[in-house]
Amino acid sequence: PTCPDCSTDEFMRRVRADGTIVYKNGDFVETPSTTSKCCGLKHYFDGKEYDNKPHRIPIALEWGGVRKEDEALWFENESDPSLNSNAYEMANVLVNRNFPGEFGVERLIPRVVNILLRSVQKRENMPPDDA
Repeated sequence: PTCPDCSTDEFMRRVRADGTIVYKNGDFVETPSTTSKCCGLKHYFDGKEYDNKPHRIPIALEWGGVRKEDEALWFENESDPSLNSNAYEMANVLVNRNFPGEFGVERLIPRVVNILLRSVQKRENMPPDDA
């Protein structure tokens, strides 16, 4: 790996009896990526290998007078389009993770979708880091 986020001498992970590595979210894996904007290797998140690291989007959720802070991991520009983030699916997960079983909480989902899409749009309108 050639980027500071991926190169580390402290990369120690548990190995299963069959020789497979137990990765943690954010670890680079041995699978090469031709579209990576990072180190040329794919990265592990929640059991899947992604070409790029996600953009972290802070989200504040409010329901029934309770405010909760969370973070969405937004994936885009993946060589496998099915791995790109979907704002509606992500909003559904965030809302249900923070307010499980709450009556009427589904009305919060469209608001979270809008927050996610505005955040992605703002980032896309920013100049590149190397500009």
